Amino acid sequence: MREDRFKRLFGRRLKLLRELAGLTQSQLAERIGVTMQYVSMVERGLSSPSFRVIADVCRALNVDPASLFLFSQHSPIDDAARDEAEPVVLSAIDFPTLLGRTAVYEFDAVIGEERWSESAVEVFGLKRAAGGISNERLRAAMHPDDRERMDRSWSAAASGGAPAVEEFRMLRNDGEATDFLVRREYQRDQRGKFLRLRAVYTDVSDLKRMAEIMRAGQATLENAARRRTEDLHQAIQELEREVVEHRHTEAELARVNDLLTFHLKNSPLCVVELDPELRFLSWSDQCKRIFGWRVGEVLGRDLFEVDLV
Repeated sequence: MREDRFKRLFGRRLKLLRELAGLTQSQLAERIGVTMQYVSMVERGLSSPSFRVIADVCRALNVDPASLFLFSQHSPIDDAARDEAEPVVLSAIDFPTLLGRTAVYEFDAVIGEERWSESAVEVFGLKRAAGGISNERLRAAMHPDDRERMDRSWSAAASGGAPAVEEFRMLRNDGEATDFLVRREYQRDQRGKFLRLRAVYTDVSDLKRMAEIMRAGQATLENAARRRTEDLHQAIQELEREVVEHRHTEAELARVNDLLTFHLKNSPLCVVELDPELRFLSWSDQCKRIFGWRVGEVLGRDLFEVDLV
């Protein structure tokens, strides 16, 4: 596998494990003592971490080192070019087409007129009332933790200075919190004077739930992979122990055999070895001196064919 491909696959694997752990690049960087830019470069395959960094990452993500390398040379990286490009932002996604639950707000700064689309009441889960929807009604239904921030955004939007993309939560009549994404588009004249604002509000709750389901599914797969890795690690350790024991046994047998051979060669007695059919398999040098038979005259012959008297 080429080095650049290996680094991209490693980076994608690191990114997945980081996201499953619920950490941002900044949070992971803080935990392992590096910069966020460095984490980003590793995840994009532009830098290689040291063994120390890998060990720190494993502790921060609570994973085994093997988990960082669960990919093969056949792993797809068709989107490597996308990974190296600018990160995809929510504003680049066509949510209206994707979900179809959108409300549109338009403000004309020249004449001071504002209007909402007819779908706004239903999309935001508000009760129908005379006069339709207003910023006041929308603010009242907004999650309390998001109101102050969105107040600042609305004030800035009146002069064309609010963020282009922003997320907030609404509380429906049943008390359920709903996630929304607002995407603002500004129109200015040639001198840069703010003329009009068009804001598209999209209910992204279903999209977030789908993302959570996918993340949970991926987490389940990761847990299964971790268990398989642990089982494999245990099997390898057991095999290594068996190999060590086998080598020790072979070494002990070799030592015993050498010792036995030494004693046979140096014994003052005649030492022979017979097979189950009582044929000679070995004949020591001392046997020759005692009985006068040479090795070649005895080996393979029956015990009773050789005169040992």
